[in-house]
Amino acid sequence: MDDGMMQGGEGGEGQPVEASDLVATIDAAAKEARSKRTGWIEEAKECYGMTAGAQWTPTELDSLREQRRPPVAYNLIEPVVNVVAGLEVTNRQEVKYLPRELGDSKKNEVLTGAAEWVRDECNAEDEDSEAFVDMVICGEGWTETRLDYEYDKDGMIVIERVDPLEVLPDPGSQKKNYKDAEYIVRERMVSHSWLKATWP
Repeated sequence: MDDGMMQGGEGGEGQPVEASDLVATIDAAAKEARSKRTGWIEEAKECYGMTAGAQWTPTELDSLREQRRPPVAYNLIEPVVNVVAGLEVTNRQEVKYLPRELGDSKKNEVLTGAAEWVRDECNAEDEDSEAFVDMVICGEGWTETRLDYEYDKDGMIVIERVDPLEVLPDPGSQKKNYKDAEYIVRERMVSHSWLKATWP
């Protein structure tokens, strides 16, 4: 395959997609998703701030400073978030494979044991709990499941919480959990050295 083509990429009629076309398509989708998501991101930041106790606006803080009054805030939001998060931890759900037909119970026991082992190895319960707290605060909680080769050359299944502010879902999606989304973009800052090492 030619160096200017993305390996494995195909166009609408089975034609190879040029790398520049793929990058342009991704860039256009990210810009559209970002423009539609901006209002939600600002509101989510405000929700995180309120939960952390930053409940005064900059204008209100300036006004209080001029009056030489302390910006006292009674944070009634964080305790409620903590209670709901505690309920999730107390009533944590387990991943369990159930047999659908007679004779499947042995297979399902193996699958259940494998799922438990994977989740234990990557502390998935803690990651799920952090994503649940995100959902309580801003309405969305995200996790990413991937194969990681950094510490294990054979690959290790990793489940990690993703910052909701990094996620840009398809703005045309209408269903819960973005089930009908054609794409989901994740934007995050990374170091140049990491980028070169990951995709040389």
